[in-house]
Parts: sequence; C-alpha cells; structure tokens
Amino acid sequence: MTSGKARYIKVSDWKMGHKGGTQSDLKGMPQYLYRRKGVFYFKRRYPQQLRDAGLVSKEYFKKSLKTSDLKQAKRKRTLALVEYDAEVSRLERRLPHPQENNEGGASSEASLTPAEILEIVSSRFVKMERRSLEWREEIGRLEGMEWRDRRGDAEHDWAIHSSADPIAEKGSREALQSELRALGVSIPEDQFRGLLNLYMRAEAEHYWRTLQVFDGKLFAERDERFRGVGADTPISKINLQSHSLKELIDKFVTRDPHLAPATLASYSMPSAILIDLFGEAKRISEFDYGDGERLVDFISTIPRDAKKRYEGNFVEIATQAENESDRSRLSPKRQRDIFLVVKAILNFGVEIQWLPSNPFQGGTLLNRLPQGKKRKKERFTHDELNTLLQSNEFLSARKTNKQGERQEGYFWTTLLCLFHGIRANEGASLLIEDVKQRDGIWYLDIREQNDRGEKVKRLKTHSSARRVPLHKTFLAIGFLEYWEWIESNSKDPFLFPEMVPNATTRNRAKAFSQWFGRLKKRVLPSESWEGVHGKDLHSLRHSICDEVRKHSTSDEIRYSLLGWIEGSGKKNAGYDYGEGFSISELKSLVDKIQIEGVSFDHLTK
Repeated sequence: MTSGKARYIKVSDWKMGHKGGTQSDLKGMPQYLYRRKGVFYFKRRYPQQLRDAGLVSKEYFKKSLKTSDLKQAKRKRTLALVEYDAEVSRLERRLPHPQENNEGGASSEASLTPAEILEIVSSRFVKMERRSLEWREEIGRLEGMEWRDRRGDAEHDWAIHSSADPIAEKGSREALQSELRALGVSIPEDQFRGLLNLYMRAEAEHYWRTLQVFDGKLFAERDERFRGVGADTPISKINLQSHSLKELIDKFVTRDPHLAPATLASYSMPSAILIDLFGEAKRISEFDYGDGERLVDFISTIPRDAKKRYEGNFVEIATQAENESDRSRLSPKRQRDIFLVVKAILNFGVEIQWLPSNPFQGGTLLNRLPQGKKRKKERFTHDELNTLLQSNEFLSARKTNKQGERQEGYFWTTLLCLFHGIRANEGASLLIEDVKQRDGIWYLDIREQNDRGEKVKRLKTHSSARRVPLHKTFLAIGFLEYWEWIESNSKDPFLFPEMVPNATTRNRAKAFSQWFGRLKKRVLPSESWEGVHGKDLHSLRHSICDEVRKHSTSDEIRYSLLGWIEGSGKKNAGYDYGEGFSISELKSLVDKIQIEGVSFDHLTK
C-alpha cells in the first residue's frame, strides 16, 4: 500500500503546478480535462437532479481519451461532450415532471434566513456522505493498481474542490441552482454567491474526508462548519417559507377573479405602503410583532393628500410631511382601514399555508392606532329635502340630449334612494329588464344577473340581491312612463345608460355621487353639510331605515327590504329558510313610508 501512495503527489502540491510528470497545472488545464499518468481524461459531474433521483450511480461521467497529446485531447473532448449531453438528455426524460412553484409562475426573489442556509448546506453534505458510504467501505479491500487509481481519483476530487477551480465551481453552481429550483426558491445574486461558497466548502470537506479514509482515518474532520455532521446525521425536511412580500400581495389580489374593481382599488394604498416600508423581496416568514409596531407607527405619519400632492414612495412622502407641521394626516378611520387590509393579506398567507401564523393578529397593534369618534349618521331635515328637490339644479337632471335621448339617471336615482333606501350604485346599475311586475305590483329585481343568467353587474354582498316594490308616490312622479320610453328607444340594456362605469372602480354611481355632493353644497346652507360625517346620499338610506322601523318591529323584513345580512354578518341558520316575504307584504310596508313635510306636488304635475 505504501509503495502505491508514493507514486502520487501530495495534496498540497496540486495548487503548485505540475509535479513528477503525473499531473498538470489545474489553472492551465482546459475545461473538463485532466491528466493522469500522462493520459488525458474527460470528467464532468452529472446534474444534481439525476443523482438525487437515483438515475446515475456515480457522481461524474468519466472517459479516457486515450491520448497524451493536448491537441488531440481537445478534439476528443468535443466528442465526449456530445456523448455526455446525449446521456444526460436521455436520463432527464426519465425524471418526474417538475411541479412549478406558485401554479406555474416562478417564485419571487426572497432572502434566506441563516438557519435555512445552514439547513440547505448541511442537507447537501449529509447526502454526499451517505452516497459515499458503500464506496468508502470498499477502500480497505482494494489492492495494487486499483487502490492507486481510486486514490488518484480522490486526490483529484479534493484538489479541484479545495481550490478556486472553475470546473468545480460551475458544477457546484449547477447543483445549487437545481436544488433551489426543487425547493421553489429564488434568491438575490449576492446571497446566492455566499451560499455557493458554503456549498463548495461542503463538497471540499466531503472529498477531504474520503481522502483520509485511504490513510486509515475513518472519522477525520477538518471544517468547523461540518464538525459532528456525517452520514448518520438525520436530514430534516427542508420546508422554506421563501415567499416574498410581493408574491403574497400578488396572490392575494388575484385570489378571486370576481373581486369588484372598487375592492381591488382599496388594496392599492396598503400594498404600496407595505412594499415601500419593507421592500418587495422581504420574506413573509420574517415578519414579527416588531414589524407590526413599525407599520402602525408609520401609517400615522402619512399625510392625507399623499397620492395627489407627492411623487415617489410612501416612505419619502411621510418623511417630507414630517417637516410640514400644517399637513394633516390620514383620518383615524383611514389609518385603521389600511392596517386591516394588511392584516387580511397576512391572514391569507396563513390560509394558503405560506405562514404558520399572523404576527399582526389580535387587537394590540390595532389599538395603537387612533380611534375616531363614531357619530350617528346625520339625516337631511324636511326643509333641506324640500330645498334640494325644488332646486333648478335637481329639476334640470330630468333632461333630453341633442340626439333626443332622455338622460334622467341622476333624477330617478336620487328618488330611488329617497323612497326605497337603495344604495346609489344599485340604482345606477339597474337594467331595463330589472323593472318587473308581479300580481299587479311593480318592483325592482336587484340582482347581478340578467334574465339570461349572465352576470352583468356587481352587488355589495350576497344578501343585497332582493326585490323592492316601487313606492306609490315614486310611481306617481312618472317612473313607468320613463321606463316604457327607454325600453322602446334605447339599445343599451341599462335603465340609465348615461351613468357609465368609473374607469378605476367600475362603479356606475361614482359621478352621480359627486354630482349630488356639488348639488348639496350649492343649494343648502353650509351648516347643513359641513363635518366629517355630513349628510350625503347614504343619509337617505338611514332615513328610510328609520321609517321602516316605525311601521314594523320585524328585523327580518327590514333586512330583506334593504339588503342586509341579519345581525351584522351573523345570521342564524333559519334566515334563508322558506321563500321569504311575498311581494305584496313588501309593497304594503313600502307604501306606508311617509316622508312627512316634503312636497312632491311639483314633480307629479
């Protein structure tokens, strides 16, 4: 055995160039070539996925080129590469179809934690040690030329993996990339480089230990990083929470293709704040309670007009606003709404098992934000309603354009809100065919589908779908006459075709609500509309609720008429049982509504 060892150079000499005529300088050697005893060999590592799948029993593809001439070796190397590529391609076709991360999309970049880096590298090292167990056990039975050849291979492997050899580095890079793809991880290049260095240290330690086995040192250890780690070390399942913040936000906003545009728009500012404050590459598994404190403290610094008056990200906006003492901040309600959307995003991460828990959950963080005073919604007085309904601005909303088309949407939607308490967008989105008659009673069929079952609009909630009988005074003002005209003359399916969807939210009542706000400010004294919770279209819905309550003690019929869920979202099991209230019962209740002190004579003439 000793005589065999003497024919090979020391491991340290590999970094010093050619020694004894048996090896060449690694730095000057063409890629994938090495020389032993004057003969050139081709050597290239099999891809990691083939080795992990058990499709190859060796780590390297090796082939003697049967020449000692470098020029001939370079030419034969080309043929060997073709042979290698063909074999790898054949084996790769036997691999199971890889599951793409995130339903076919690539994972967003996210940084690994130190513990996860150690887990990946340690797992790699243990697997290499286990694969070499059987081969190392054979070393003690080797003799003569076979022993020398095997030890030569071990020296070569150790040499290239303990030096900055480009061949070894390329192979290690490919193996690491393959493993990260299998884990569904994409990390920044600077961290990848650091992980690659550790990966190569693991490989160097593995080949050094193999070399020590030839010298009878079965349990030798060299690198502190892998001290105590070996083939018998258990491998824990690598379960990286590697999803980035941007990846979670993107999945959250696309989780339901039926989300209303207005809902999607409400996610815009909270998402932008998260990205600007923490960075889109932040790992969601790294969020902790301290991040929640940072977030709520930051939200309170954002000025009210952040989006309109400033350019740049929210961090810059808040920093600039800090120096402007007269700049008002977001309202307490707006601050809390932003935080609740952030909580919803992280709760979604828990729901899809990207997060074990939501560190922002609970009321402690929310209680750090200011709580606005809850005020009762102000109602219009009878005098104010008379002023509004008798104003020229309101009456002019009943008009005909130059093409002879009647455009009365603002006029009738105002009265729909006033007599029936419907939501503004429910009125603005009515179809011509939503006006129906049953048992001689005219009513509105408020729904999302048309008569053919096609979804053509959106309601606030599932319970918003309902039948609303038309008030007798509303009919007396001439609504059916308008409906008959629009049914006969309009090619548009909507009852008020001039009320088009808003470009951002797709809400048909957006412009109408703004028009009503201008109308209110022009014709009413300022004390009627000033204040945070002033009087607006929704005030009419509150007033109708009060009127219905006067004539019925049944919460169920009130919820049915106004389109609410019983008990603020906590309806009992029997709420949906039966067919509900008949149209005649609802009509009787609606006609009892009296808007006392308000004259409609000028509208019914």
